[in-house]
Amino acid sequence: MAANGGALSKYSVGIYAARPATWRALHSSTLQATVDAWPAHPRAIGDGEGIVETYTIDYSGKAPLGVVVGQLDGSGARFVAMTGADPSVIRTMIEADPLGARVEVRPGEDGRSIVRKITAA
Repeated sequence: MAANGGALSKYSVGIYAARPATWRALHSSTLQATVDAWPAHPRAIGDGEGIVETYTIDYSGKAPLGVVVGQLDGSGARFVAMTGADPSVIRTMIEADPLGARVEVRPGEDGRSIVRKITAA
């Protein structure tokens, strides 16, 4: 099981089993150094078409709000975008799992990336 704590910089993982096991410490500094050496994807204000890599839906407000992390076609840049005023976008996200779906994003008036269209995979 994995969880995002509400901020993209905080992430947690839980591993569960039906049988107890002896604890083994893991010194992950070598593994972390390997991961740190991987090239990072460029980041961008979403402007164009791409794919949904992950998403979440926040039901805490008056209306659901979708947040999409995706990768733009061509440049491979990653973006974070929110659903805008068009209710069909969030409805599509709720009704069909959008992982791997095609997405169109554009900068909004405030400069944030807005999901304009999503086509379920």
